[in-house]
Amino acid sequence: MNILQSRRCGGHLLRPCGVRFFHAAVRVVLFFVFWSQVSVVQAQYKRQSDVRSDSLALLIQRTPDTTRVMLLNTIALQYALRNPAIGLEYAREAQELAVRLHNNYALLATLNVFGRLYWEQGNNDAAQEHHFNALKLSEDLRDSTEMARALAGLGSILHSRRRYTQALEYQFKALTLAQKLPDKLIMARALNSIGTSYRNIGNHDSAFVYFVRSLMVYEKNGITEQNYMPLFNLGYLLFLKARYEDASDYVFKALNHAREQQNNRVIAECYLTVADIAHKQHNYGAALDLAEKALRIADSTGIKPTIAEIYLSFSEIYASMHNYRKALEYKDLYHVVNDSLVNVRSSATVAELQAKYDAEKKDKQMKEELSHKQFIQDVMIGIFVFLLVIVGMLVRQYRIKQRSETILRDTNEKILRQQMIVDEHARAIELADVALRESNHQLSAANERLKELNAEKDEFLSIAAHDLKNPINGIQLSTEFVLSEDDMPLATRKHFLEMILGTSQRMLEIIKKLLDVNILENGGFVMDHEVINLSDKARLVIASYQIKALQKNIDIRWESELDGSDAIVIADSNAIEQVLDNLVSNAVKYSPHGKRVWVRTQHGGTVGRCEVHDEGPGLSEDDKAKLFGRFVRLSAQPTGGEHSTGLGLSIVKKLVEAMNGRVWCESELGNGAAFIVELPISGST
Repeated sequence: MNILQSRRCGGHLLRPCGVRFFHAAVRVVLFFVFWSQVSVVQAQYKRQSDVRSDSLALLIQRTPDTTRVMLLNTIALQYALRNPAIGLEYAREAQELAVRLHNNYALLATLNVFGRLYWEQGNNDAAQEHHFNALKLSEDLRDSTEMARALAGLGSILHSRRRYTQALEYQFKALTLAQKLPDKLIMARALNSIGTSYRNIGNHDSAFVYFVRSLMVYEKNGITEQNYMPLFNLGYLLFLKARYEDASDYVFKALNHAREQQNNRVIAECYLTVADIAHKQHNYGAALDLAEKALRIADSTGIKPTIAEIYLSFSEIYASMHNYRKALEYKDLYHVVNDSLVNVRSSATVAELQAKYDAEKKDKQMKEELSHKQFIQDVMIGIFVFLLVIVGMLVRQYRIKQRSETILRDTNEKILRQQMIVDEHARAIELADVALRESNHQLSAANERLKELNAEKDEFLSIAAHDLKNPINGIQLSTEFVLSEDDMPLATRKHFLEMILGTSQRMLEIIKKLLDVNILENGGFVMDHEVINLSDKARLVIASYQIKALQKNIDIRWESELDGSDAIVIADSNAIEQVLDNLVSNAVKYSPHGKRVWVRTQHGGTVGRCEVHDEGPGLSEDDKAKLFGRFVRLSAQPTGGEHSTGLGLSIVKKLVEAMNGRVWCESELGNGAAFIVELPISGST
């Protein structure tokens, strides 16, 4: 337990911490009871699933060909949850039968099954090819159900490639079709996929809305197939927000449903998520046991993407335990598995490119042969036409020469007369040109200034529109959802209202920052220089951020190098508070959970100094070069989902310089950052 956790257990917070320890103890007991039953239940599920698969295999031999295709696809999808490699064998048999029967509808369904199986294996290239072929065939056959499945599959592939914006386009198309279909399972899956993409682009408010909508579709329609997905995603979203107890509840619900449906991939991911929660709570023994359970399940079905994530989790747990040898071993295993996935995708891509290259090369050779023959014919025709043109031109040139000599004499006389007129005009134009150049210079300077002002206006509006769009969209979605659901539980409604309040507060902060920049740029901020106790201001700002720091388990403290005395400076009271507020806010915002922040005050001759140190990711040389610019977004990202306008440090610099001070940053990438403010002390100029 670190210092902050010890403090939370003191005074009036003692009882809540005791309740948390009690819940944690109960969870540990439940873990051990749960593990003791897992092996028995899994064996029963395996026997049941083997019997069911064997029964379907026997049934296939006794059914007509068209029905056999459907049964083969059903068996293939069953193996998608346990062993995709076996599922591919059944899918190939279904494809051969559909081609032999010339049944395009059966072939269409099989293409989507192939896409699902390859995606489960992590072979995104093969999955994309089959879903894309299914999409084209479904458009020809006007099959809305398979079209929705193909669009959803392509969205999942783009999501796996981390192209989340494109994934959302396909997922929303799938949702539009699914809303009109009687099979509400497709709609529930589409809503869940949209929520996952929103989560991965950092829009957690929208992600929460779509996960809840997906879960409600499952519950209202009594659908049990894959109903664990929104439960798992809600749990993982709460895990990202460090709400570990609520996250555990959702993940355990998802685990129970996934076990009932024998989806080993989701079972392994549930164990892995609970292991990560135990890791975050410093329960390393339970974290290792849970990760080992996840690895055994993933290994049994060969789910390489999940195996890679488990190895990475092992590495992070052992690193937290300071067992760096083990951490390095599992990190190497992660790279081996991850590289194998990359090689599978790369080899498929290379083969496809080679086939296209061979086809294009053959086509190019045929075109070159035809082009050569055509070229010879064109040359012969061209020579003949050229000779005819030369003869015609010679005859015409002779006639033109005779006429031009007469015209030339008359023209020369006219030119001489006009030249005299031109000379007079030239002198007048030269005088006018001098005046015009001077006017143009003045207009050019004014135009450049207008361009700068217009660019600043466009930048201002662009930033405001960009930073306010997502919060407004989140408020709209949440409000519409609350108004549309009359039977929504009170706790869920309260959560949405709290989310709307938090989003509106972020919008107010953005608008306040933009107005502060506008006031500073236009000289509207009037400084009132007076004697200020810099140490008192630092302690005041630190006190205001203690709650936010506690939420991220950050230890924020004040230190003085003045032997008990305070630093006295000449500054504006409101301005110095705003400067310190921005610097401490950034330190808390960009510091990882469990780190420390120091605020130190001291004096050095004619200046008083305040330093704000953090243990965040630090700044690169490129970051430091543009650190105090307006609307700047640096490489470091907030660690708790906070919002950044890119204006805070620009405001800090302008305020400090207006108080006759200076501000700078000392940082190395990976070693935190220190922002230092120096202001004139009392009695100095």
